[in-house]
Amino acid sequence: MKFFKMAKKALMVSFTAVLLAGMMAGCGDEKKETSTGSGQIQDIQKIKERGVLRVGVKNAAKGFGFQDPSSGEYTGMEIDLANKLAKQLGVKTEFTAVTAATRTGLLDSGDIDCVIATFTITPERKKSWDFTTPYYTDHVGVLVQKSSNIQTLADLKDKTVDQLYKVKPILK
Repeated sequence: MKFFKMAKKALMVSFTAVLLAGMMAGCGDEKKETSTGSGQIQDIQKIKERGVLRVGVKNAAKGFGFQDPSSGEYTGMEIDLANKLAKQLGVKTEFTAVTAATRTGLLDSGDIDCVIATFTITPERKKSWDFTTPYYTDHVGVLVQKSSNIQTLADLKDKTVDQLYKVKPILK
């Protein structure tokens, strides 16, 4: 048990360092002035002057970013990372719930300083925003019955869920 506590602490320190480096890289700010990072330093100074790090997070992903409906309290690994980052900056944390549809607009408008939530890194997105080293990688898979004769993703072409998914009662 002690090993897991130490491993968790080491992991959190590493994540904090990676996220702080990401903040110094601009957290999506389009106003990068030079390669020396003067724009990024100004961004961090603004956060410090404001006294609040505004973080976009998911609010329905238990274990990552979850907002308790009754208390409004946020919990999860991404919340812990945001709080550690804010602590390193000497500021408080303010959370804004984001979705895939809202996060980029909130970053671009300056309503949030960074996103600590699922955000696939693509070459196109790298043109507009800075990314830290990923702290979690997830993969998507497809599960079908052997009798479906589906062997590849190409076999799914022109299929709909109702054609693929036939519920068989387990209990009678």
